[in-house]
Parts: sequence; structure tokens; C-alpha cells
Amino acid sequence: MNRTRLGFIGAGGIATRHTNVLLDFPNVNIATFADQSLDRAQELAALAGAKAYADFRRMLDCEQLDALYICVPPFAHGEIERAALERDLTFFVEKPLAADYETAAQIAREVTASNHITAVGYHWRYLDTTMRVQELLEKNPARLALGYWLDATPPPAWWSVEAQSGGQMVEQTTHIFDLTRLLIGEAMSVYAAGSRTERAEFPLAGR
Repeated sequence: MNRTRLGFIGAGGIATRHTNVLLDFPNVNIATFADQSLDRAQELAALAGAKAYADFRRMLDCEQLDALYICVPPFAHGEIERAALERDLTFFVEKPLAADYETAAQIAREVTASNHITAVGYHWRYLDTTMRVQELLEKNPARLALGYWLDATPPPAWWSVEAQSGGQMVEQTTHIFDLTRLLIGEAMSVYAAGSRTERAEFPLAGR
């Protein structure tokens, strides 16, 4: 059996979740991990019997890979995707695509221009219930849609810093917007109102 040789850039919580699932795939070989925290990369590498790197560029230069999982915070996108494109590597990107629109749009333009195979971790698109809703909406178009996201304040420090995460709308509620666009289409107008609640345990929230 030919096994797809995968590399990971980013070795945090979401990379761990993907790794635990992929380890059960008989046709997949998780070959290597790269993370700025070498200890974190080594921890996941030990789980998968893989190599660990602190520098993703060195990993890409040293390893022969078939595809790449990019599981980094929103502010870290851009250079990594371009490195994958330069090496003609198929890649999967965890959402959100970037902390800012222009970075995501530029990557999209480069992917389109190169006719490259990519995927993004908007997993609600692939639920059987979502497919059923699409079938129903073909006969009866939506007249009203309500979406919401209820959660606790995220523990990672960068989630609460808008310049790093893009804000809650980009980091978490992005799933709601993606599903709405899939099922109903693009928005014609947008209105928003917001407020802040100061919390001593999250001093950087909203900055």
C-alpha cells in the first residue's frame, strides 16, 4: 500500500486532534512536525513516530512530503502557504485563513493562479445534515436564517488579541458565516453592534 506522507506545521491543540484521527488511517504516514516550540513538536512527533523541527522551512527542505497540514494561529498565515505553493505541496489549512482579509485574499489568488489543491477546516460543510439542508433549500429557499455562537472566553492568549486572532468573529464565529454562505449565499448588507465587558483575568481581551 502506498501511504500518503504528511507533514504538520503547528503542533498545538488542533494539530493534536488531527493527528489522533489520522493515526487510524492505514494509508497515511505522519512523517514530521514543525513548531516554534520544539518541545511541542517533539511531543507530537513521539506520538506518531515522526521527526520534529523548530523551523518549518528546514522541515520542508529536508523532508519529502505528499501533503501538508497547516495548523497555526491566524496571525502566522501567509509565508507558510507560499512555501507550500513553491514546493507544489497539497495542503490543508485550519480555519481561519488569516487574521486579516488581505493575507487570506492574496493566498487565495495565488492558489487559484497555480490551480493548486487545497482545503480549509470548515468541517460543518461536510456533515450529512448540511447536505440534506442543501437539498431542502433547492426546493424551498430560505427566508430567514439565525446563527449564533455561545462559548467561554478562549484560554489561549492570542484569541483575545484582535491583531493576532482577527477577533471573535474571525476566530470562532467564522464557522457560522461559512455555513450561511454555503446554504444561502453572499450577504448583500451587513450591520453590527458590539460591547466590551472588562474581566481582570483577561486583561488583553478585545485589544
